[in-house]
Amino acid sequence: MAKTNYILASTPAEDLTIVEAMTGELKDYLLRDDVYHMLVVETSSGEERYQLSLGDLLSRLHRLEVQADQLSPEQRQRLEEIKQTIQDTLRAMESRALALAEREIKTRLNSLRWFLDECRDNRRYCRSEYPFEIRNRQRIQELLAWFGEKISPELRRQVAEIDQEIRSLVKPADFIWDDRVQDVYPRESYWYLYALPA
Repeated sequence: MAKTNYILASTPAEDLTIVEAMTGELKDYLLRDDVYHMLVVETSSGEERYQLSLGDLLSRLHRLEVQADQLSPEQRQRLEEIKQTIQDTLRAMESRALALAEREIKTRLNSLRWFLDECRDNRRYCRSEYPFEIRNRQRIQELLAWFGEKISPELRRQVAEIDQEIRSLVKPADFIWDDRVQDVYPRESYWYLYALPA
């Protein structure tokens, strides 16, 4: 399958700029009631709009941690400071962060359910949109990794159910996202990124 634009990854330097901007908004974001917040970030390409959610922030942070060797020493120092700010903020505002994380998981599960329902009716659509839609599952993964057992057992059960549905629809494939980030997502943990609808 040809890789399409919507699954091309940002470079580590771009991710750092975006994560830095997201981190600057994190306290205000946690005080709002919206799961998703749009912010404008000044990048090397000019002003760009990005979605801020805990899943989006933690996803980019995870990518940066794995690809930190592609950053300059100054950029790695910035990354360490950003990581510390994120940890301190999420710890200080843990109850709000956990509540938002659980709301985001529910929202992303609903999106995945809708997509999987569509897949049963239209396999061609399913196959073409799968790399984009499966981002919801990957964002859930980052939330589960960060918050662990604090996420309610019911939500973790629902994730397991969605995984069963995904497995019933897909067959093994090569890595479906940008090859430059394949090392970030090992097959064992991110099996759904090495699969496509049958």
